[in-house]
Amino acid sequence: MTLVAEPQVHKKRGPKKGTPNHAAKEAANRRRAEQLAKDQLYANQEAKRAPRIQIDQRNTLAASLGLAVIALITSGIISFNGITSVAPLIGLTFAWQSYMLFGFVEGLIVYFTLNYLIRSSRLDDRPGGDFWGLIVFSGVALLGNAYHTFGYHGWVFESADTWAGVTLSIMAPIAVIWVTKSAASTLFAKAVQR
Repeated sequence: MTLVAEPQVHKKRGPKKGTPNHAAKEAANRRRAEQLAKDQLYANQEAKRAPRIQIDQRNTLAASLGLAVIALITSGIISFNGITSVAPLIGLTFAWQSYMLFGFVEGLIVYFTLNYLIRSSRLDDRPGGDFWGLIVFSGVALLGNAYHTFGYHGWVFESADTWAGVTLSIMAPIAVIWVTKSAASTLFAKAVQR
């Protein structure tokens, strides 16, 4: 019979109590336990919280684009009377000529809006000229709206109704500029550089 010695298992010992290594390990374990307790508390709080909506989604962007288009269309409708009423002042006396003036001004507003949106999405393009074109022709619509509203109220500058009407009528062209700038930054992605 052969006797075989049992292998000795060496216990892995940690640092002795009272040594610097032991104190560091205890501090690390304490920090770990505190962090776990904080994480558990946070998880419990989050479980009680109402679910949140992620706003930056396709449906929201589509709704925003739809509202921008509606704003542009209604701005044109609001500006129609203002622009057609100033047509006789520049010698356009026939009704069809005043419609042409409206088409010219609003057509250029739409043109510069689209160009601004397209060029602002390009990385190497500066759409400054298109933005200035948008401002100029929105300004023409603004002045036409203001002129028409003052005339509608009999050029009575002391009337609150006059100023309320002028303020509301000039907001339409101003809204076109704001909607365009906003749409350029939120609705349309920048081009990807290859």
